[in-house]
Amino acid sequence: MLVDACAMHLLRRPADFDVIVTENMFGDILTDEASMLAGSMGMLPSASLGPETGNPKSRSGLYEPIHGSAPDIAGQGKANPLAMILSMAMMLRHSLFLEDAARAVEVAVEATLTDGIITGDIVRPGQTPATTRQVGEAVLTRLVNQTA
Repeated sequence: MLVDACAMHLLRRPADFDVIVTENMFGDILTDEASMLAGSMGMLPSASLGPETGNPKSRSGLYEPIHGSAPDIAGQGKANPLAMILSMAMMLRHSLFLEDAARAVEVAVEATLTDGIITGDIVRPGQTPATTRQVGEAVLTRLVNQTA
């Protein structure tokens, strides 16, 4: 599929896609567009997975949020940590094969969002945004409470 057609289809019918394999430049374009379906680039994790090696205990991969380092907001407590936390959940699932741990992280993120502890990039009118640290600590608290 050509990248422009893919972008249109992705925004119109995102559920039709599970995995998109593309070159880096087109991947950057498509992930930036797809991030708006989730509300922010701060919400989307990503993985570049190595080949399956036959070792059932590990698989190499590079895990990162789709956004860059955001030097314009560095040190201000504005960055959304959820994409990075969800990237870690992907690592637990796809490289370390720890499905229960990955799901626990995802449940903690979902609970944090449900409780309205969110950064400014996805805050609704009238809500007070939480800081990067507050969101990270909220996820950690919910994760610890799940596993206790």
